[in-house]
Amino acid sequence: MPFPPLSTAPATLAVAAMSLTCIFSCVKKSRQQTSLPRAAKVDQLSNACQAVLPAAEFNMLSAQLTSASPLGIVSTNDLHGHTDARTFQLNLPGSAARTIKAGGFELMAAYLAALCRHYKGRLLFLDAGDSYQGTLISNSSSGQVVLELFSSLGLAVSTFGNHEFDFGQVRIRDWLSSPQRRFWYVTSSLSTAENGRKIPWTDLNVPRFARSVVLDVAGVRVGIAGYTTESTAVKSIPSNVSGVAFHRLSEVLSQEAKPLRAQGAQVVLLLSHAGGACNMLQPSDQGDTACPQNLSDELGQVLRNTRSAREDWQLVVAGHTHKAQRHVIAGVPVMQTTGLGLSLAHATVDLSGKSASVKLNDPIFLCERHFEGWSGCHPDEFAWRQNNQIPLGRELEPTVMGQPVRVSDSTQASALLNLYRDSLKKQMEQKIVLLTVDLPHNRTGQSAAAACLADAWLRGIQNSGEIWGETSSADVEVAALNAGALRSGLSAGDLTFARLFEVLPYDNTAHIVQLSRDELLAFAKAQEESPHDYLFVSEGLAIQRKENSQPSPRTNAILTSGRLNKSAAETYSVALTTYSKTFVEKAGIKKNIIDSGLSVRTTIAESLKKSAREIQSCVNPDSSRMQIVP
Repeated sequence: MPFPPLSTAPATLAVAAMSLTCIFSCVKKSRQQTSLPRAAKVDQLSNACQAVLPAAEFNMLSAQLTSASPLGIVSTNDLHGHTDARTFQLNLPGSAARTIKAGGFELMAAYLAALCRHYKGRLLFLDAGDSYQGTLISNSSSGQVVLELFSSLGLAVSTFGNHEFDFGQVRIRDWLSSPQRRFWYVTSSLSTAENGRKIPWTDLNVPRFARSVVLDVAGVRVGIAGYTTESTAVKSIPSNVSGVAFHRLSEVLSQEAKPLRAQGAQVVLLLSHAGGACNMLQPSDQGDTACPQNLSDELGQVLRNTRSAREDWQLVVAGHTHKAQRHVIAGVPVMQTTGLGLSLAHATVDLSGKSASVKLNDPIFLCERHFEGWSGCHPDEFAWRQNNQIPLGRELEPTVMGQPVRVSDSTQASALLNLYRDSLKKQMEQKIVLLTVDLPHNRTGQSAAAACLADAWLRGIQNSGEIWGETSSADVEVAALNAGALRSGLSAGDLTFARLFEVLPYDNTAHIVQLSRDELLAFAKAQEESPHDYLFVSEGLAIQRKENSQPSPRTNAILTSGRLNKSAAETYSVALTTYSKTFVEKAGIKKNIIDSGLSVRTTIAESLKKSAREIQSCVNPDSSRMQIVP
């Protein structure tokens, strides 16, 4: 069902006059040079500690700073609307199972305050995109709750992720115009498609929006540029990216650092909504081996192929891949978290020498409790420990960098969150079904969760009683979910509507089309523009494909069984998501596609509520719908 925005309607924005010193680069390049302001220099202090600490404490800490005192940099990425702490079961060898809580803005506020005390008030807080899309509480307000929480915690700068475009460009304009936004948006890689010299949405003439920016962080000049993965052009619904061009990462790396240094930046960093994956058991200086190149390693590949990257950039704050990184790749330090608001990436800038140098630290998981002998709590973090066979000790109050994490520092975040929680309480707690088994999801392989949800979706469509011209919902035979539409698996226990929303966060509707088996195969292959975009199908079908390391196309065949065994000339009535239906056209298939208007998420919820125990794949995990062959 649609949910109305929760926040107060934006008042008319009074654009504050800001004195920005802007310079323009004359660097030649293969396409038209953009003429938007570069390296906007902001003389006002920009510091998270001013937001999360009482004024008297901030002033006391700042008085202790010297020019050689270190700068702390922390960042989030791929938050995906996860404003609240999440509960996990920590099952480790030699220890009893522990229930732990981690993540969310309340714990984030407390950890930021503790880090401010460690760094004597010199802390920079950044975000690498994909901030809003993903949870009921965030999507219901079109991301406004996250925007307000980021502002209240002193976020300095963010850039656009590919999922910012899920809301459409009208909503991006609303975020930029919001009087509650107190952080900068920088984008060095977006331009209007018809004019490479113009960044979209600059007609708004709003403050804190530029190509790049130089901020004063407690006396340290930090230059920040932004990049959005160019794969956004093929990962988004076409209408959402209409008129926007996505420039190459190599262009941003080679052209955006020098203007920042020309404006006096002592530290130059890139917010990159493109990342990779690293072996976190390997030390940070082993990044070139710990972070192997693969099909999804956009950042690592480009860093290795950009000669000037080592000299130009002192840090890349990455996102997009949901993989932890704290490694030096091709001479450039890169940090990234696993996303979903569970942790902060963390770097320390040493300012005691002639030039600033960056030390990468482990991500800081936002834990409600720590354990004796281990300042952490999350299963991912435990897996990185060299001594991960040591049993867990007793629970302790959390600390970070030797500073206690205080619940009292979360008051402001709690008050803001409670306004949104209260208005959604009934919807968030609504129980759909009790699941008796775990249903894991692997978007690049076999997925028991996808089998259950595809079968529930098909049953829900068939039982809806809808008729579209000569097409009846009862005649739909196949449901095909794209892998990216499912964000995680399903755990045994009560499935609430809020949890289902996290699994299926996109507001897709069902589109009905008639496809032959050959057309289904062509359609499946067309989705491989990303190495992890695959179809998951309902009962009676299976996708056969090669291993993910093989070159595209990896999908070999559509396998059928039972009632879906048909001749090559016959067609299937297939339900697709809004996103997936665009790949019918990309496959060169010209067919009439019916938008049923049926919400994918609501249809699945109603189907599970009525008949989950009758859907075999929801009771007995079925991973046979994806068959991977050498």
